[in-house]
Amino acid sequence: EDAILGEMEGSHTFLFPHLHFKVGTNNAQIVSVTVTTERDRRVDITNVHKPTTVQFSYSVEWFEDHGLPWKMRMTRYADSRFLPGSFEIH
Repeated sequence: EDAILGEMEGSHTFLFPHLHFKVGTNNAQIVSVTVTTERDRRVDITNVHKPTTVQFSYSVEWFEDHGLPWKMRMTRYADSRFLPGSFEIH
């Protein structure tokens, strides 16, 4: 999904209260991370006059990503819309 926390569908607005992180490691270093949502867990928040209790949650899945060396970890995101054209990590 392009929308991580919410989306609009027609005249409805939905919130995605659960995020699933998938973290790839190589030699005990994080080399990749993806985040996804589950469409069937979305909450309709269209009616702003109706109080809605939302419980937020997340899950994390770790996996070995031996095909991606640490020094090449940012190449995966080079063409991504998620990051700006110039990106620095401090």
